[in-house]
Amino acid sequence: MAVSPELRAFIQSPDAVDFVTRASDAFFDYVRTSGEVVVAQVLSGRYVLCYVKRENFPKLMDAMGPGFISSAAVVLGLLDRPALEAAGVIQVQNQPYLNLKGRGVLLGFVDTGIDYTQPVFRYEDGSSKIRYLFDQTAEEGEPPQGFVYGREYTGEDIAAALTSPIRQIAANAGIDGSVVLEKIRESGKTGYGFDAYNEVYCDMIPSGIVDPTKVTRSALENAASIASTLLTTEALVADKPEPPAPAAPAPDMGGMY
Repeated sequence: MAVSPELRAFIQSPDAVDFVTRASDAFFDYVRTSGEVVVAQVLSGRYVLCYVKRENFPKLMDAMGPGFISSAAVVLGLLDRPALEAAGVIQVQNQPYLNLKGRGVLLGFVDTGIDYTQPVFRYEDGSSKIRYLFDQTAEEGEPPQGFVYGREYTGEDIAAALTSPIRQIAANAGIDGSVVLEKIRESGKTGYGFDAYNEVYCDMIPSGIVDPTKVTRSALENAASIASTLLTTEALVADKPEPPAPAAPAPDMGGMY
């Protein structure tokens, strides 16, 4: 679904409030008469995702009444055990003859952000277990089907991101990254990689090719410290570069031809 630049700017504005409510005739009548609410998406035909300016939200609450606040469905997390027990889900899961171990189950995470490089999200061969990622803050790229903002990253996009470091290292050494990546995959070994300096394949840790956590942490802390200093400093003093010296004149050849 195409989104106009004006609508995208409104949705991403810090003054916009997003909310989910049940789709009803009364709500849509308010949307038409007020002209202050943007309906961005219909969810399962029963709920709507909308945006409104922060200053107009109290007016919306007054017009729709107290039931408007609790009109959205409750989202239960993985730790809501009492609700699962009340619904009988826990009792079914604990039946030993059903063998409900969660194999072949697709999980969905609603979070402010995950580190897709973490081992918990990867198979033994290093490939990702994640099928799709939705970045709501991205301004470029295609959103998921039915959405009007953000960007969807597919499994292929994630796989390319995971392999990009080793491809770049190989490219810097003048070697085809695809060949290096395939060679490492064929080894089936954990910690097996490519020594670009010596152009050999080896076990990285015994060979001393490791990125210590303390070094990485120190680099990030120092970079953040310098950045914060620059951002909060009113003035900086720096050396003005000297202009390049003029080229020396050609020597007099004394009338030689």
